[in-house]
Order: sequence, then C-alpha cells, then structure tokens
Amino acid sequence: MNFTIQFEPNPSDEVKEIIFSGLLEHAALETGLPAAELRSTPFAFVVRIDDVIRAGLIGTIFYQAVLIDTLWVDAELRKQGAGRALLRKAEEFAKSKGCTTSFLNTLSPSNISFYEKSGYVFEFARTKYLGGFTMHYFRKTL
Repeated sequence: MNFTIQFEPNPSDEVKEIIFSGLLEHAALETGLPAAELRSTPFAFVVRIDDVIRAGLIGTIFYQAVLIDTLWVDAELRKQGAGRALLRKAEEFAKSKGCTTSFLNTLSPSNISFYEKSGYVFEFARTKYLGGFTMHYFRKTL
C-alpha cells in the first residue's frame, strides 16, 4: 500500500476528530470499554479579578482519571490559596464525572511541596527534559 504523509500545522476539527475517533475505536476493541467512556473532556477553571483572569487551571478528564495539564497563578496572588482552591475545584469536578485518580506534573522544583501538601504523591522524575530540566510526575487518589 502506498501512502503519503502530510504536515498539518493547524489541524481542523474534522482532522482531529477522525484521528481521535480512530484511536478510541482501537482502544475500545483492545480494552473492552465503551468508546464513549474513553473520550476525553477538556475543562478549565479561572480566577478573575475585575474581569481579568489572574489564575487558572486547564485539565482533561478521560476514563476515570483527570489530568491537570496547566495550573498558573499570577505572582501577586501566590501563597493566598488561589492555586489550592483551583486544584480543589478541579478535583471536585473530576469526582462528579466519576474520576478516581488525578495526575499532574511540574518542571518547577518549588512546586513539589505545594503538590505534596495538596495530597499528591510523587511517582517519578524524567531527567534531561527540555534542555536539562527535570519533569516531576504526581498522582492523587480522589
């Protein structure tokens, strides 16, 4: 079979849906789980002050788990509970969707104790990540 590979710098929703649906169909066959349960659901929570976003969390729910992809708090709001409140909201939302586990990672060594105090357990580190930094991976049972 002959094929060509094309670069898609900004893939359309249709292209992404075809690829993702193909993966879901394969995963459903491999695992026996319904494809609908394997579909991911992105979400976000934000902190606004005077209609300006000053902190936020982006996550994705997938079969009984939530991945906290991004957690950012403006420097002026740090150490005031905004980050912990965002994590708590995301975890509550994930639980309401049937999730039992939360995953996240960080490149910042200063964030490690924050995540541990929030109930996350260190799983492993990937060294030499992005120019020599270490990515730290965490998990929490919800």
